Amino acid sequence: MSHRPVPLPRSLAPLHEESLAGFLLRLAFRLGLSPARLTEAVGLSGASATGRVPIRFLLAFDTDIVDPFTVATRLDSSEAQALTLATVRSTYPPVDPGFRFHRGYHAPPTRTINTMFAQERWILARTSRYCPDCLAGDGSTIQHHFGGAWNKLWHLPVAFACPTHHRLLEYRCPACDQPAMARRPGNGLITSPTVSDLHPAACRNPDSERLVCGWRLDTPTSPASDQNLPALLALQYHLLHRLRHDEPVTSVGLPATPAQYFIDLRILACLITVSWPAAGHLVNDRRQADRIDAHATATRRHVEQVRRDALLARDHALYDTPPADTAACAALLGLADSITHASDPSHARDLLDPLLHTVPDTHRSWIKQFLRGQGVSSPGLRTTLGPAVGAAHIAGPIAVASRTINHPAPTPRSVRFDLRHIPQRIPTTWIDSYFAAFTDLPSRLLHHVIAARLARMVLGAKTTNTDLADAVVPLGMARVTTTTAITIVANHLAGTARQSAFDQAIDALADHLETHLAPTDYGKRRTVLATWSIPPADWAEITDRLPTSVQTACGWRRVTWDDPKQLLATVWIWYQATSGDLVYNPHMDRDRNARGRRGPATRFIHRTWNRLVDHVDPYGQLRDRIGPYLDQITTMIDTDQPLDA
Repeated sequence: MSHRPVPLPRSLAPLHEESLAGFLLRLAFRLGLSPARLTEAVGLSGASATGRVPIRFLLAFDTDIVDPFTVATRLDSSEAQALTLATVRSTYPPVDPGFRFHRGYHAPPTRTINTMFAQERWILARTSRYCPDCLAGDGSTIQHHFGGAWNKLWHLPVAFACPTHHRLLEYRCPACDQPAMARRPGNGLITSPTVSDLHPAACRNPDSERLVCGWRLDTPTSPASDQNLPALLALQYHLLHRLRHDEPVTSVGLPATPAQYFIDLRILACLITVSWPAAGHLVNDRRQADRIDAHATATRRHVEQVRRDALLARDHALYDTPPADTAACAALLGLADSITHASDPSHARDLLDPLLHTVPDTHRSWIKQFLRGQGVSSPGLRTTLGPAVGAAHIAGPIAVASRTINHPAPTPRSVRFDLRHIPQRIPTTWIDSYFAAFTDLPSRLLHHVIAARLARMVLGAKTTNTDLADAVVPLGMARVTTTTAITIVANHLAGTARQSAFDQAIDALADHLETHLAPTDYGKRRTVLATWSIPPADWAEITDRLPTSVQTACGWRRVTWDDPKQLLATVWIWYQATSGDLVYNPHMDRDRNARGRRGPATRFIHRTWNRLVDHVDPYGQLRDRIGPYLDQITTMIDTDQPLDA
C-alpha cells in the first residue's frame, strides 16, 4: 500500500549539474541506507519491490512525483527538476519528448519514453561517462566523505571532456572493463539498488566473483597524453556553453539556435561516418583521423553483422550512433563542428560534396528527414544539403531567395565550338585570363557555372537555371550540383556590377574558343579514357625503381605499388588529360558495390588524393614518372592513335 514518504533530514544538497542517480547514491551513503530503501523513502519506487528508479526520471520528473520527492528530501521543485536533463531540453533536442527523431515529418508530436530510450542514440541512457577527479570531490568536508557529483551531462555524447580537470572523460571501469553505470534491460536508473555500503563512486557493475565490482571510480588516473587536448577542451567548453545557454549562434554562416546547431552536429557526424574516409582530407591531425577511422570501421562491421544475422535494424540507425569511446567521439564531433564554421553554405557545400557523392540513397532520405521544418537543422545546413539529397524545396531561406534573384538573361549567340571542347574543370589559364576577378567564389562552383554557361551556348535556347543544369549532363556532370552552383554564384553576384562583368567574361572566353584554331577535344579524351586503365607492362615500367619504403614520424613504412595505386595513377591521368572533376571520374563510379558504397580502392584514392596533388613523396615521385607518360597518352588520343597499340 502506498504512503506519503516521511521527510528525511536534509543532510546533502544537490551539487552543480548533479544527476538524480548521483544525488540518491550520495544521500543513501550519508544516511546508511541501501539505494532501494532510500528510493522508497523519497517516493520514487512506486510499486517496485526492488526499489528500481524508473529510467524515465533521467529526463524529467513526473508531475505526481515531484511533490512527494521534494517533501521527503527538503528540496524545492526547481532543485528537483535540476537533477534531470529537462534543464537542457530547449538546447538539446534528443532529450525532448516532442522531438520527432528521424521517423518522418508526419510522426506523432511526442515520443513515449520507452521508445526514446530504445531508439534515441544521442542519449547515453544505459551508461555514463565520468571524470575520476570530479567524483573524488573538491576537497570540502562533504565531498571528501561522500564524493563529488555524477554530472547529468555525462549522459550526453557531446560531453566528452572535463574542462575543470583538463582531461577527457573515462567511459569504462578499469577493473571490470564494463561501461560505467551500465544498466541491463529491466534495470532502473541505479544499478544494484539493493547493495548497501557502497561508496557513491564505486562501480556497481555485476562481477563474476562478487555481487558487484566495487572499484572506486574516483581513484586518480593519469589520462593518456594527447597533443590535441587543448583544441578538444576548447571544443568542449564551446559545446557546454551552447548546452547551458539558449542564445543565438551561427552554423554554416547563418543564424541558428543551439538546438539546430546540435542537430547539425548529429547530421554531419553521421555523414562523416557513413562516407569515411571521404572526409579524411579535412582532418589535420593523424591521430584524430585514426580514431574516426576506427569508429567508422567498427560501425561497418556492426552493420555487416546485423545483415548476416537478418536482424531488423536500419543501417542509418547504426551510423547515427556516436562513438562510446570519448577520444573517438571528440574527434568526430570536432570534425563536424569545423564544418559548421564554414563561412557560408557554398563553402560548406564545397567541403561536403566529396562526402555526399559516396552516400547511398537510403542515407540521403534519412538526412532529408532532419532537414524538414524550421526547428530541426539550421537554415545554413538546409541550404547546403537540401538540393544534394533531393530536397531543394526544403532548403533554407537563402537558397529559396537566391532562386528568385533575376538579372537580364545574356543575349543568345550562336557558336562554332562544341560540347566536346568544354571541360568539367575549367583550366587555370582560362581562369587567370578571364575570371581573375571572381576567384573569391568557391572554385568548384565557379567551374560548374562556367561549364554550364558554355554548354548552354552550344545547345541554344534561353538561359534559365533549369536549362543550364540540363546542359551539363552530356559533359558527365551532375544536374543537382550544377543547380546548387548556379544558385549560390547568382546569389553572390546579384545586385552588383559583378554580374555584368561575369557575363562579359563568359562572352570573352567564348570568343577565345571561337577563334582558337585547334581547341582541345576534351570530349574525345573523356570517351577514350572512361574505360582505359594503365596496362600492367606500362605500370611496371612507371614504377620501376620507385622507393619501396618511406620514412614517417613513426618510422619507416613499406610501400607496395599495387592495384589501388595503379588505379590512383589511372584516375590522375584522366583528371589531367580531360581537365575533369574527380567526383565525376567513371573509374570511381565503377568501383561502387551493389549497395552504393565505394570499394576499398576508391576509398584509398580519396584518402591519398591530396598527397598526389601536393607532390608529397612517394606520390610526388610517382607523379613525376607519370608526367611524360601522360603527355604521350594525350598526344595519342588527340591524333587518333589507338591506346592499345
